[in-house]
Amino acid sequence: VLLHFKVSGSFGFFNPVYLLLMLTAALALTATASTATDLFFLYVSDQRDNFFHLKYEVSPDFSELWRCEKCGYFNSEKSDVCQGIPKFCCPRSTPICGHPKKKAEHDEEEDDDEEYGGGGKDDISEHPERDSNHPGQSSASAAASA
Repeated sequence: VLLHFKVSGSFGFFNPVYLLLMLTAALALTATASTATDLFFLYVSDQRDNFFHLKYEVSPDFSELWRCEKCGYFNSEKSDVCQGIPKFCCPRSTPICGHPKKKAEHDEEEDDDEEYGGGGKDDISEHPERDSNHPGQSSASAAASA
């Protein structure tokens, strides 16, 4: 048995326009696939709440946080010790910083007031000049005190 093959065809040539077209199509299809997957799992899937919390981490209001003096991590006001962990470390297996929260100056003043029988905050009736809405105070003196 003798097989006879004939080779034929043509060589392709490099064309930068076709390269750009292929790269653009590949990037557009990749972005579309990612967006379609996210939309499906965020709005259609029965696991949408799990997917949302795995994909996004909702950050707290940073103006209400205290900063650790040791590592610089911003912690919730509810935390008495720093909850910071280093970058690229697993939060479940890496120990937290644990540096204690520094007492704020206004907290120390409140503690001093409590030691001397004060309630920590001034009563309006004892100090009417500090209340801008005091009935006996004129609007000019309220503006001056503010």
